Order: sequence, then structure tokens, then C-alpha cells
Amino acid sequence: MRLLGSLVLLLALLPAFMPVQASEDLLAQLSARSQAIQSLQGQFAQQKTIAVLPVPLSSSGQFSFVQGKEVIWETLVPVQSRLQLTPGGISFADANGEQQNPAQAQQAGAEIIAKIFMGVIAGELDSLQDYFTLTATGSTGDWQIQLVPRSPNLAAYITRIDLSGGEFTEHLNIAEANGDKTSIVFTTNKVVRHPAQPVKP
Repeated sequence: MRLLGSLVLLLALLPAFMPVQASEDLLAQLSARSQAIQSLQGQFAQQKTIAVLPVPLSSSGQFSFVQGKEVIWETLVPVQSRLQLTPGGISFADANGEQQNPAQAQQAGAEIIAKIFMGVIAGELDSLQDYFTLTATGSTGDWQIQLVPRSPNLAAYITRIDLSGGEFTEHLNIAEANGDKTSIVFTTNKVVRHPAQPVKP
């Protein structure tokens, strides 16, 4: 599964005196803001750099997200495919709509990948902290988050993930343990937020 692939040198370049509380406060603010999102839609452009290939592989398409339910990741170029990610796993369909064997998805660690990717798309940081140590810098209007795997099993595939954005996630960079890299640019063009709760007297 090359969508996320199978992410720590730059971590050492961070100032050793960076306030931990400031990072935690920013994460809390971003997490609270993400919880107000009911659904969103947009486009993505992805570049996959494979260590053994001289030229990156490019793809693009569209995505949609419904809070707590699913992410639909639809690649349109160069080959059509559709992925549906839910908290319980992931399903694949080719251009003809034919589903792949769900057992293969489970063997690929689909449940973990689905939860991580849903957390990335929607900024659901609570779910990401189950698998990564998160460090946030910047402000709510211009933020960067580093994710470093907590477990050796996950670190065997991913060495680091970098997220950045403003109101929404705009850039995702994944560095894999095998030298491969994935870079995704998100453009969000439709968002529905939960209605504001009335203030109790």
C-alpha cells in the first residue's frame, strides 16, 4: 500500500529549549478546532519518491471526510482507484469498482493506517497520539507538527511524519525507513462545521 507507505534526523535540529507546554497548548487548540468539523472535501496532489527509482511517481485526485465515520480517497490520475477508510479498517476498489480482498487489507495493517490517515486529514490529534509522539510549533493560523513513532514496530516502516497548515492540513510529508518519501499537498474547498451549541443561561 503506497498511499502512506511502509519518519528523526531533523528532530535533532529542533531547539532543545523549545517549551513543552507551548507545544501541548497548541496541540490542544488545534484538536479542539478539528472537533468542530463535521465534514470536508478537497483535492490532493501526491509525489512518491522511491529510493530505487530516478523519477518520483505523481498522482492526484480528490478526498472527502465525515467526522468519526470515513475518509474517501479517490485517485483520478494516472490510474483511477478508490479507498474508503473507516475507524475499523480500509477497503480498496479499482477503476471498475471491484473490491480487493479485505483480508489483504488487514494484513497490511489497515486498521492502524486508517486511523492514522483519518487523524491526518481531519486533524484528529488524539488518535494520532496513540501511535506517535507529537511536537507542535507555530500558531493556529500557521502550524507545523512532527510525528515520531512510539513503537519499534511502526518505526520499522515510518521514521517521521511532518504536517503543516493553517485552518486545515495543507502539507503532509512522510519519510519511510526504507528511504522512500511521500509528499502530499491538500486543497480543501468545502467544509461543514457542527452548529454552535447555544450558551446555557
